[in-house]
Amino acid sequence: MKYAELVKAVARKYLRRVATGNPKRPWRYIYKDSSEKKATTEQELTLEQRFDQFLSEYESMSQQNPIGYPGDRYWYMGEHEGKHCLVMTNMSVWDGQMMFNSIQTVPADVCGKKGFASKVMNKVVDLADKHQIPLSLEAMPFGQEALSKPELESWYKRSGFKQDSDYDEGFMVREPKASSKKKSTVYFSEKRSPLEYNGVQASRIAVTDESAKHGTGYFDGSKDVAFLDYSLYDGGDRVFIHYMKTRDENRGQGHGRALLDSLYERFKDKKEINWGKIMHDHALDLFQEYKSESKVPTYGKVW
Repeated sequence: MKYAELVKAVARKYLRRVATGNPKRPWRYIYKDSSEKKATTEQELTLEQRFDQFLSEYESMSQQNPIGYPGDRYWYMGEHEGKHCLVMTNMSVWDGQMMFNSIQTVPADVCGKKGFASKVMNKVVDLADKHQIPLSLEAMPFGQEALSKPELESWYKRSGFKQDSDYDEGFMVREPKASSKKKSTVYFSEKRSPLEYNGVQASRIAVTDESAKHGTGYFDGSKDVAFLDYSLYDGGDRVFIHYMKTRDENRGQGHGRALLDSLYERFKDKKEINWGKIMHDHALDLFQEYKSESKVPTYGKVW
């Protein structure tokens, strides 16, 4: 911590501190009493039950690590270059939240940067939304192959985590997305794309929501909330993805992944799926995931 940051931290009086077990950062400082957020005894019991349900399902999706720290679990991600790839996670209940103590891919030199950790993170946050559980973590890089702190915070933000000023620096929280019992008006549609790519007329797979407002720009006045434009080439044996986009207000709802799942299922017998230019981090995470797991050879160029 820089001197100016240290002075600022000291000047802001904390209410209490909690041991972390991390020798590099032994204390977590609490600046706001969480009791302000606590509800009645009945509601707390309901939250406790939701924690139990979350942990029960979380443990059914992963395996206990026989070595390492208490609470360590692993997710088997398959074999790559002769090595078995695992994502290690450790979670525990802390201060009314489910604390993400760690998440890492091993061995990092062979299995890292393949989208495995992103896939596990997506499963965990989906599970948290299902059981309406708040998640928290401390963005602290570790290990030789670790991301930098800004890169790590950016990676967590893509999963919905945000900085929490009620705690010390680097602490991030993710509130569950509100569940809705309203009948969904979302469905897939197949159409001709209104866009042309270097003179090529593309096909479009879209996620259409009849309750959405009519879109503009790339959405061409439709009620689509996400789309994927593609075309076939080489006699129809290969697929080229031209462009994929989700409306800003509909991001984080899994539409991009659903479109890709639909595309890969539809063209599972093709010789190749080419992503063309990959121009942002979220697309890169998805590309690496599908490239490593799909039976269809997957290619792309990172810009």
